[in-house]
Amino acid sequence: MLWGILAGAGLFGLLDSALRLGLPDGGLWRETTIVVLAGDLGLALVFGALGWLIGGAAPALRGRFGAGLGLGVGLGIATTPFVGSFLPVEPIGLVCLLLIGPALGAGIALLAPPRLAWVRALALPAPVVLAIALAMPPTDIYSDEAPALPPASGPIGMAPAPDVLLVSVDTLRADRVLELADQLPNLTALRARGTWAEYGLSSTNQTVPAHVTLLSGLGALEHGVRHNYDVMGAGVPMIAEELQAAGWNTAGVISNGLLRGVMGFGRGFDAFDDSEVASTGRKLAFRRVVNKDTWVGWVFSSGFVFGEL
Repeated sequence: MLWGILAGAGLFGLLDSALRLGLPDGGLWRETTIVVLAGDLGLALVFGALGWLIGGAAPALRGRFGAGLGLGVGLGIATTPFVGSFLPVEPIGLVCLLLIGPALGAGIALLAPPRLAWVRALALPAPVVLAIALAMPPTDIYSDEAPALPPASGPIGMAPAPDVLLVSVDTLRADRVLELADQLPNLTALRARGTWAEYGLSSTNQTVPAHVTLLSGLGALEHGVRHNYDVMGAGVPMIAEELQAAGWNTAGVISNGLLRGVMGFGRGFDAFDDSEVASTGRKLAFRRVVNKDTWVGWVFSSGFVFGEL
């Protein structure tokens, strides 16, 4: 049974690792592979040990714990976090654990024969890949190297147009700005000579989807960005792209690690500088790899191990 569990969890874990390589902040494929396979294979060993203990305590049941059942259990283990990444339900892990993963595993167990002569060979690739990944040098996620910026475009070449300046301050509440007006002379003066509103409602309570709405005009349900670790699709229209197409010179400077160019926010800018948050961005990328619907992320979701990364 143990070989069957390792084969099912390992094979689907390899597929899961490969599908996750499309995440932004490329170069973390080693870490992605380690996190996914370590969680899947680790839990497979736990279930295999339980099966061995049950078979030893109840010899009459030992014949039922065959490779076919193990293959189904292993697939159920590995598909749980994979399917969970597609479900907008919290807690995602619990829903999958109770429903989808075991159901798929049970189906495979019923279809597979109890004895599989080739199951040991199928169990080997995942541990080998995991060992190779562990032996490789870790990715430098703390590099502060500034990206090379493309040259700005030429002059507008048309009638003078107004300059457009957007300043976004994350998590700055309007009521606090009004309460501290005497300590914020520049904002107070800007409000006095401009247009302002006492009340505004964001499209979401998270930075990335809220800024996608701010820069595209689309609601969160339209652009599809659900949380801070999602990357906007290429088809989301950005205001910088519209301005660039109309002849404006566009430039962006970012000091928030969530709004980096790899998340899609650099589209439409002649020059986009997120070098000040390059290291923060890589650390956020590693947290995404760890926490994005993996067994390792769910086990350590309290932040006890990865909370400082």
